[in-house]
Amino acid sequence: MPSGDRIRTIVAYAHESYSEHEGGQVADYIPQLANADPSMFGITVADASGGLYSAGDADVEFSIQSIRRQQATAHLSRALGLNVFASNVDSARSNGDD
Repeated sequence: MPSGDRIRTIVAYAHESYSEHEGGQVADYIPQLANADPSMFGITVADASGGLYSAGDADVEFSIQSIRRQQATAHLSRALGLNVFASNVDSARSNGDD
């Protein structure tokens, strides 16, 4: 695991590198996201010891919506092993009902 100073530097660099990006749109088919401020951008990384490293608007509360898919995917691929996970999981676009 990189040192806390190294993680802090990487998080700050990532935020600085992408904070001016204005591409894309908020997901207007999900009411909570339709009202989101697209100018907000924050990053937080948690290390295995519970250390938190943040930059930007990381303290602003927001609706996680589909981000839970990435969390579940990461958890399952680690628990099952990437090869088993990849050979048993398919993907499909959400209809916005979840």
